[in-house]
Amino acid sequence: MKLAENTKTGKMCALKLMKRNSHSHSEYSKIFANEVEALTKVNHPNILKLIDYSDVNFLALEYAENGELLEYIAETGSFSEINARYFFHQLISAIEHMNEMGLAHRDIKPDNIMLDSEFNLKLADFGFATENEISYNMKGTLSYMAPELLVNIPYQTKEVDLFAATVLLFMMITQRFPFEKADPDDEYYSYIIMKDWKKFWSRHSNEIDSSIEISDEFKDLFSKMVTVNPLERLCLKEIKLHPWYKGEIPTKQEVFENFSFRKLVKSGKMNVTDMPSESKTKDSSKNSHSSSEEKADSQDEEVIDNMSKIYTKYFSCKNSDKLVKQIATFAKSKKISFKVCREYYRVMLQVKNMDERTVIQINVLRKPKSNQRCLECI
Repeated sequence: MKLAENTKTGKMCALKLMKRNSHSHSEYSKIFANEVEALTKVNHPNILKLIDYSDVNFLALEYAENGELLEYIAETGSFSEINARYFFHQLISAIEHMNEMGLAHRDIKPDNIMLDSEFNLKLADFGFATENEISYNMKGTLSYMAPELLVNIPYQTKEVDLFAATVLLFMMITQRFPFEKADPDDEYYSYIIMKDWKKFWSRHSNEIDSSIEISDEFKDLFSKMVTVNPLERLCLKEIKLHPWYKGEIPTKQEVFENFSFRKLVKSGKMNVTDMPSESKTKDSSKNSHSSSEEKADSQDEEVIDNMSKIYTKYFSCKNSDKLVKQIATFAKSKKISFKVCREYYRVMLQVKNMDERTVIQINVLRKPKSNQRCLECI
């Protein structure tokens, strides 16, 4: 993968180059062509968009600047259930769209899920996608494969996507695999085969972080999604009706704040112990007709306090929009490329110097219970 610039729009894109000097060139060509065919059929906010392609050597894809979901799980710790639910909703929405288009992905895993600039989920890598409802080919990654794939029998392609999505959900919440593979020889999956859930959860509780709380509703959803018999698993419609799925989710702003800190941890600029704890509940008392300025008042005080540790200085200002406009005016005067995101009181600047490009994100933050604001530059 290479970072490139779309000369038509001036926006950055990800360039996926096909290996041409390999003895497996013909196999890569098939996967490459398969991905192009699949991506031209889908159009969904949680699926990485195909911008352009060459029949022989490259794909130009939407740039997801915040990288792989895997890195956030591995390097910044487990997600609270409400944050995991936020991403699971987006993944289920993407899967539902694929199904409507007659497609199954067959390689859902955190390595193939990207996060865009707003930390929205983007499903990627459609090389194993298929229009066949039933398949005989063993495609995917071992730890995410449903048991029917491992015994080489015909399987429902759309059902194995839901199995893989459930393994991914377990990883987000626990930072662990539920099992190495869905096979009788696997100790953890053998408990699932025997429906000995007490032993299954007991073993995991001894090995995951003691601070992680796993709800009974999640345990119920998980148990109904990873059974050996595919006919016993929940279908897409049943997942969406499950009490855990219908539980509370954070706002986009709350996710953005939490994962901005996680990004600092991932880059080594902050220790995971300094990261603010994730909110377990949502404030349901907010008036749905309140203005975006009032919503800014409700920013989590712990987030602001942690930002203050990075030597933040606040200044009196009555209106966040005024600051955003001043930043935009400054950028125009300097002929700097910029994008305003008013929903989050944010301006993205792109500064070019020779062949290098620097992206500066400026957030206007309001100190709780005051008229003071500061500019955070990333």
